[in-house]
Amino acid sequence: MEGVSVTDTHAIPVSRGDSARRRLLFVVLVAAYYATFIWTYYVLLVPWQGFWGFGDRRLTWEYGALSWLLVLLPALWCPLELRRPSQLLFLFQYLVMFIPANVVLYNCELPTLQPDDVLAMLLTMFAGLTLMEAIYLLPLLRLPAIAVPARLYWSAFYAVLAALALAIVVTLGRNLQFQGLSGIYSVRLEAADLVQSSGGSGLIWYLIGWFASVFLPVAFAVAMLRGSALLATLVTVGYLFLFGVTGTKTAMLGVVILWGLSRVTRLRGARFAPGFVVALSVLLLVPLVFDPFGDVGEVLQKWYVLIVHARIFGVPQLVFSQYMGFFAQHPLTWWSHIHGVDAMVTYPFTIDTGRLLGSYYYGTSVQLNAGPWTQDGIGAAGLGGILIASLVGALVLWVYDSLTARVAPAFVALASAALFIGAGGSVGKIWSSASKELASAATSAS
Repeated sequence: MEGVSVTDTHAIPVSRGDSARRRLLFVVLVAAYYATFIWTYYVLLVPWQGFWGFGDRRLTWEYGALSWLLVLLPALWCPLELRRPSQLLFLFQYLVMFIPANVVLYNCELPTLQPDDVLAMLLTMFAGLTLMEAIYLLPLLRLPAIAVPARLYWSAFYAVLAALALAIVVTLGRNLQFQGLSGIYSVRLEAADLVQSSGGSGLIWYLIGWFASVFLPVAFAVAMLRGSALLATLVTVGYLFLFGVTGTKTAMLGVVILWGLSRVTRLRGARFAPGFVVALSVLLLVPLVFDPFGDVGEVLQKWYVLIVHARIFGVPQLVFSQYMGFFAQHPLTWWSHIHGVDAMVTYPFTIDTGRLLGSYYYGTSVQLNAGPWTQDGIGAAGLGGILIASLVGALVLWVYDSLTARVAPAFVALASAALFIGAGGSVGKIWSSASKELASAATSAS
């Protein structure tokens, strides 16, 4: 596509090239973000969402000091400029997953872990982050381009996009209703009943996944590149329609995340990473806006804390401790949950790991997964699995960056926004979504 081509296959200078002043500013912003999360955890998350297992056990100063050290160290060498699209995912793993985990894991009450066990887990996660960050020291692979004429590619892209939209409208269009957050579960049930009664199968949900996590984000990235208000509006309407017919919060959050990331990815030079930290801090502080509105404001605060603080900054991090607690008493899977490996290693359970832990801790089939460090890490090989999953993830991101080297990083990062939209519901989808983005973003370079 015109306007998105770029060639930069060199290693990213992690520490050199960034002025001491900008580096210090980033460290200060990360410290402020961590302090903000600590405050919102005890003031908002524990009182209103404590039933998940969020406790108030308070750290002794020794563990608290070590957590501050682990939180701030990566900020000393983390790349500040957006030079590779995977940096957005790395920052997500660092800022959204790892930093809140330094508070959540020590305070978790479902299960309760010993502080030394939590420290061992955090040190292993820190080592995993370092492995992931090390890929930016490597030059990109010089892979052959997939020669697809731009007109043919984008004609096929929009044809498939239209076909997916038509399939969703035909199957679920009759279920369009905006019930608000309190009625979304009835919308979900009615959507499932509608699919079943129409003789449909799980295929429609698979198509919805591609529509929401690949085609709409790529179309939005094109809209931002071309300055097309019409296309951006159509994408926004597409997400709102999905929310109306399926009742999934992630469809509603998709609109906010896309527009938010479009602002962040426009930050040039060393303003990118600091801008991302500031955006996350603002997200955490939004409930303060509702304070002047009395009882109505409190209701809005509670819903916001459920959707943002719990679903993005709390529950996924809590899942780390739940995997650690469960697999300390049950057999490891040794990756037998992966198709192909199960032919050589017997899977020790009767249902998938995510639903197994949901049933174990909450008595329901809720899916508990938080990316590569849980099911593919702790559940497969204990703490050592975190390092293995991090290494494999780093290699995947390295190939991902290499495949998209001919496209501007900001465009690819925004087109891959599904990695973050998926995080609103199940952070584990982030990594599985990457395989879809590899194909889509790579061929768009031609």
